[in-house]
Amino acid sequence: MSFHSSSRDALVAKLLAAAISMRCPKVNIVKAHAESYGFCVEFYIAEPISQEFFPFLEETMYQLLQERDLKVSEMIPYTAREFLKYHHQKARARALEDYQEALVQTIAIGTYTDFFEQEIDLVKALEEPIVFKLLSLSQHKEVGRAGEPKTRVRIQGISSASQQVLKGFAKQIKKASLRSHTRLQHVMVIDEEEQEVVWLPEGVALKRKVLSAVKNSLEQMGFTEIEAHHISCIKLRSLSQLESYQGYFYLSQQEGEGSEERGLGLYGLAKTTAMYAQSRSIEVQTCFEGVCQLLQGLGFSWTICLERAAFRTDPRWSFLPESCEKIPSKDKGERVRFFIKDSFERNWEVACIEIDEKKKPSYVTISFSFLERLIALSLEMSDNLYRVES
Repeated sequence: MSFHSSSRDALVAKLLAAAISMRCPKVNIVKAHAESYGFCVEFYIAEPISQEFFPFLEETMYQLLQERDLKVSEMIPYTAREFLKYHHQKARARALEDYQEALVQTIAIGTYTDFFEQEIDLVKALEEPIVFKLLSLSQHKEVGRAGEPKTRVRIQGISSASQQVLKGFAKQIKKASLRSHTRLQHVMVIDEEEQEVVWLPEGVALKRKVLSAVKNSLEQMGFTEIEAHHISCIKLRSLSQLESYQGYFYLSQQEGEGSEERGLGLYGLAKTTAMYAQSRSIEVQTCFEGVCQLLQGLGFSWTICLERAAFRTDPRWSFLPESCEKIPSKDKGERVRFFIKDSFERNWEVACIEIDEKKKPSYVTISFSFLERLIALSLEMSDNLYRVES
């Protein structure tokens, strides 16, 4: 491939959004972006739709692609927001409010306008053949601000450079979906957008089992559980969410009394379970080996990457395997991240070990910031799964 598949998926997502806007003029596009496998578009519409609509959308997408009525521009975020508002894309304009980059890449497909979450090279993207297929449709009813009924729709699809590869990919997706942790709705429901989890009775036992395994692993490394309540780093929409945040905090047994007063920052979102362990005395290699033993005990295989500002020789990381990927870091922190693949071959970060050198002596922190993901992935590995029938 001459360009990364995520760039192709991003372009096809915009084509789908443009096709939806053409076929249903009164829709409100909320999202249109590449995912870890394929692409998706979310939008509001007055009435529910069915998958019988897919062939018409695909036909329109191919028509737009053939006409090549595509124009990409670069703007500063403020100008891009005003540009989208002018073209009646208010929801997409709001998505730019927290945009951090200096320039925004916008696209116009006929009368539809949008922006790319990641920069793409449109010329290279159009050099290769592009084929795609819409796979799934999910929707639920909501009530608007004025009390009017509306339906939020999510359409997902995949793309490729050839029909043969596309058909094989579609079969792989269908097979993988039977094991996906996002389909384990008898056990848990994961809201990917809000990172929220609702546990159902069948999942509580497994949740306790994984939590116990993580706690035992930290205790074997030399950490002990403490009480700490520091919430300044959590972004909450309301104070009522404080009780729904479940955090577990560990310090080295050698830290001494009053250690909890130093504070452990909570980095994560509300309505999720997190676990943090921090120490000045426990070696980073001990932490690394402990996390590896934990993941191995849960039946996982994993990959790791090392993030550092400069990759000079450092004996603290000499124990890392040669397969460890090295990624430049924008800050002075040094961290090892652990990733696990799900049935769709998507990488999910499940643990992180970080050295903070801002304070002397430096801290070593182990974080499991979204334990529900680790628990859900352990369900995929299990032979006794509670799944929704396809």
